[in-house]
Amino acid sequence: MITERPKLKNILISPLVPISEFEEDNPIYRSDDFKESIRRGYIPNFFLLKEIDLQSIQKEICIINFREIFFIKFEKILKRAIEQGQRIRLKSPYRESLSQAFGKFIMRVGYPEEISIFTKQVRVSGFDENL
Repeated sequence: MITERPKLKNILISPLVPISEFEEDNPIYRSDDFKESIRRGYIPNFFLLKEIDLQSIQKEICIINFREIFFIKFEKILKRAIEQGQRIRLKSPYRESLSQAFGKFIMRVGYPEEISIFTKQVRVSGFDENL
């Protein structure tokens, strides 16, 4: 329990959406190939959390969309956590995996001009026409 005044004023949160609800709202994302791409980390703005099957809590696979992030007052979230009592939390190494995925998404740089695709150069009469 936190007894001293926290140094943080706000924290960053992102909604956790059950995969079935996400698919219902976004039919284009229903394919297994799409979900597998998320699982492998190929689509950086999404992150999957494994289903939960505990005695007291059952929850299907959930998805986090890092493009939907919000700031919330730390005191407000702390009050909510105290009112809620027991709740599920990510353990290590899943917590670090989520944090790393978010960091990878945030640090991406959009270049004004992409580097061209590497292709095999075609030689005509022994001369390289790309020089």
